Amino acid sequence: MRGRRVNISAPRRVTIDMLEIARQIPTIPVQKKINIRKTVHARQQLVDRPSWVAIFLRAMALTTMQHPTLRRVYVNGWRPHLFESATNVAMVAIEREYAGEPVVFIGRIRNPEERTIARIDAEINHYKNDPMQRVGLFKRTILLGNMPGFLRRFILRRHVECSGKARVYRSGTFGISVYSGLGAESLHPIAPATSLLNYGVIEPNGDVTVRLIYDHRVTDGSMIARAMNTLEETLNTVILDELNQHVSLKKSKAA
Repeated sequence: MRGRRVNISAPRRVTIDMLEIARQIPTIPVQKKINIRKTVHARQQLVDRPSWVAIFLRAMALTTMQHPTLRRVYVNGWRPHLFESATNVAMVAIEREYAGEPVVFIGRIRNPEERTIARIDAEINHYKNDPMQRVGLFKRTILLGNMPGFLRRFILRRHVECSGKARVYRSGTFGISVYSGLGAESLHPIAPATSLLNYGVIEPNGDVTVRLIYDHRVTDGSMIARAMNTLEETLNTVILDELNQHVSLKKSKAA
């Protein structure tokens, strides 16, 4: 058989090692179909439409402020415990091209519950579009990926087995990973965070399937189900109001 050898790029080495760590976490997906018809309509009224990732990320951050359990992380060690962060650190999966192939990097957004949708969207665009040399987090990922395997895996494992504060900073309070813009969705993505938000294609009538994949060591399915109800309510109230304010502002400027 003819073929060719393909070397594993530095960022993909980091992804492989992180997935190996995440695979050891007992995660369970909870799925719910929600309707955000009014929010879809409000977004359509905007000329500069924010990404759905930014909208869902802010909604998730606000949801965790009502459900503190979602801001907890499991800390391993000689005395395992849970650490509850006062604020959020959101980790976002970003696809970029590196060394001629598409690879996944992870962007970090701090305190998204205190930021506007527009500000969150600007940060996501920074990770998506700015030159690689201007994204410090990506440069560190490449540096880590070029380290010897034993050292790289030791550093990554320390990220999830060190203090609670350090784990929140390195792995986040929650993550978001979607590719519904390509017409597909993942059923059970994994990451070393307590919860990972994933959603499918948003239908014209506003129906969308949302999933929260959670660490069962930290919380339980019933709490996640209640959080998903809060997420739907937040998208249809606070997020809707914020989008409508942008619509009103655009109209007033036009007048």
